[in-house]
Amino acid sequence: MFKNYIVVLILASLILALSSCSKKKSVQKILKVAWSYNPTSPGNIAFKKAIDSYAQKNPNIKIEYIFVPGNQYWSQMLTMAASGNTPDLFRMGPDFLPQFLKKNIIMPLDDFIVNSPDFNLNDFFAPTLYKYRYDGEKIGSGPLYGLGTDWSPDQTVFFNRDLLDKKGLSMPEKSMTWDEYLMLAKKLTDRNGANKIFGSIQPSLFLLCLQNGGKIFSDDGKRCLMNSKENMEALTFHTELDIIYNVVPSRSEMQDSSIRELFETGKLGIFFSGRHMASELIKSVGSRINWFVAPSIHKTGRPNLNMINGPFGWVIGANTKYPQEAWELLKMLTSGEGEKRLARVGYNIPILKSLAYSDIFLNNPAHPAGMNKIFLDEVEFTVPSPASLHFNNQRFSQIVRDNSELIRQKTITIKQGAENITQQVNAIAE
Repeated sequence: MFKNYIVVLILASLILALSSCSKKKSVQKILKVAWSYNPTSPGNIAFKKAIDSYAQKNPNIKIEYIFVPGNQYWSQMLTMAASGNTPDLFRMGPDFLPQFLKKNIIMPLDDFIVNSPDFNLNDFFAPTLYKYRYDGEKIGSGPLYGLGTDWSPDQTVFFNRDLLDKKGLSMPEKSMTWDEYLMLAKKLTDRNGANKIFGSIQPSLFLLCLQNGGKIFSDDGKRCLMNSKENMEALTFHTELDIIYNVVPSRSEMQDSSIRELFETGKLGIFFSGRHMASELIKSVGSRINWFVAPSIHKTGRPNLNMINGPFGWVIGANTKYPQEAWELLKMLTSGEGEKRLARVGYNIPILKSLAYSDIFLNNPAHPAGMNKIFLDEVEFTVPSPASLHFNNQRFSQIVRDNSELIRQKTITIKQGAENITQQVNAIAE
């Protein structure tokens, strides 16, 4: 009798144990994580390793990856959101962010940040937060809807030192004025013969406007101001690099080549980009071309300005079933193991000041000596590129390109082009 009782107890214990295991398995939380994954990208590999490591340390969480080709990513994310299947955590680019903000697809992060004593928002570079803030009316203020992972002052000057040496020219160590930059570009340009050498690629028109004291949008973001005096002066300088001074390649001369291809084949002296491009060049040209970087250009009598177009980052889907778990994963990717892994790759400037100014990045022996300091010295006067919630960024950019081409073809004047851009952009206000 007693033995039978013991057997019953053992069986009951086993049943309870199995039931407990079953319950534990059934409550495993699935986090859907989406981005345009490139299996050969060191940064993407770093992200995936960090997420996989996070899942191993948190067995109650299962990661379900959604990898989408780059040319389909944004449309697929919007389609998923429209059907109520927004991923719990997904990659975000600032140019597309307004579309998601207006549709209330993204969850604000402020409550998570306040309740996370181990998270330090002040460690993030301030310009990287601007485009992720939205107060319901305009970008740049209000609640925070995402966090970047890496960034750069995107209008830093890249030089082909070999071309400078051939011309007996020195590489500038300080910021050049617009006039000094133009003079150098003219000296580097050689359009004689079959092997043309272009002095430069045009700098960002929008940065030239900002450097000249202009604004692209009104303070409330509801009006385009491209026809202002300051902006027309910047547009004039930008245009004359092509149609007057002939130091930049025309559209037809760029048809079969990218900026990188021209630079890597010794046909381009100067272009403007961010720290990520330095990583690309290190990988693609090695020591075949002698190149380096210098500070951004500036307008005489005005303060230095560089510009950040990004950063790409991570956001949480507004309808996630597991907001706290999604936040913990986002936090790890932007300020924990994920960001440290990305910093060691050195593809771009780390989003955290503590990592950017550490030996992991600033004095990394795998990077050209002194180069990272040049980029970090640009940080103090780097501002976000123009952004407005009231204009579709792709349509806005296309209007600017179309009218710039008409100006280049001398179909319209610079003043007419500035007026056209202003009127056409304001006509698409949302």
